[in-house]
Amino acid sequence: MSTLSVNEIEQKAENILKNYGVKTAKPDLKKLAMSLGILVDDSSNPGNDDISGMLVRSQVPRILINSSHPPKRQRFTLAHELAHFFLHIHDPMFVDGDKTAYMFRTKNSQSWKETEANIFAAALLMPRSLVKKSVEDETSEGRSGEDIIQNLAEMFGVSNQAMSFRLLNLGYDLYS
Repeated sequence: MSTLSVNEIEQKAENILKNYGVKTAKPDLKKLAMSLGILVDDSSNPGNDDISGMLVRSQVPRILINSSHPPKRQRFTLAHELAHFFLHIHDPMFVDGDKTAYMFRTKNSQSWKETEANIFAAALLMPRSLVKKSVEDETSEGRSGEDIIQNLAEMFGVSNQAMSFRLLNLGYDLYS
């Protein structure tokens, strides 16, 4: 079992953004997926709110997103499923959600893939260089930590919680 370093995962996400000409916050991930030949069904509800999304590799790869979840969560789920597409090319299917994340596999053998997918999704949605520049701009305006998190979350189309984790992982402690 081979795992990638955080830096390798970040670099893969940055390369994808660069290769597809994405230079701004809030990239259109559905358009990106479609350009890769992946069908995205974001109008589905699998009948179980615990399931966030699913990647199915077949002749035409397909990503299903739970439409009953909030839009920012759907966006993160799409990025997470794209991560599985790019990082875990030998796996035929991933089902991700609160209680069903390991529906077709054992938690111990696959949980590292979920961690990798979350790192990749964060890097895809909140690219390091854009986040750093945005933090600099926000702090130069004299904004507080909570205001910065809220402004950046809105700018990048993610939840405040996702942005808080991303900022911490990039070494920013806006509450000190």
